[in-house]
Amino acid sequence: MSLDKITFSKRYAQALFDLLKADNELDSGYADLQSIKAVFDANPSLASVLSNVSFPEADKDKLVKSMIDSASSKYIQNLIKVLAGSDNMDKMVPVIDAFQAIYDDYNHIVNADLISAVALDTDQQSKLKDAFAKRIGADKVVLNSKVDPSIIGGLIIKSSDVTFDGSVKSKLNRVKQLLLK
Repeated sequence: MSLDKITFSKRYAQALFDLLKADNELDSGYADLQSIKAVFDANPSLASVLSNVSFPEADKDKLVKSMIDSASSKYIQNLIKVLAGSDNMDKMVPVIDAFQAIYDDYNHIVNADLISAVALDTDQQSKLKDAFAKRIGADKVVLNSKVDPSIIGGLIIKSSDVTFDGSVKSKLNRVKQLLLK
């Protein structure tokens, strides 16, 4: 019986995290994994090609070897070898995503979506990051900014378990609900 992709990814990510942490290679390992993920993001069919048994082994070996050579950590090199050797390269990105969740949690990093009616400059975003980090007790906030004029004004910040909705659209909707009572 094989593990589902989520369970598989979490187990490999946790084992990799533990090994990198023990050898004080967390940050360099994280950088290696982000580089590998960028390759998969730039080539959306790469995972399925590397896991396809009909794709020529010699071509797979070349692609996998270039990934192994680019990784500085022996643990990440071994992860690539293990996944490639078991035709599980389609699980590489889920393993990296699971590792990032563990890494972010360990380093108190929060990813959040920022929605504003107009584009915010760098200084405004920096101040928002600091204020949001302070409010939720994070060391660092990574904002994914998006402009949505339909919120009229104000901001919406959403992280995995917290939403702050200070948009004008939401305030108008609350006033409408009060007037309908």
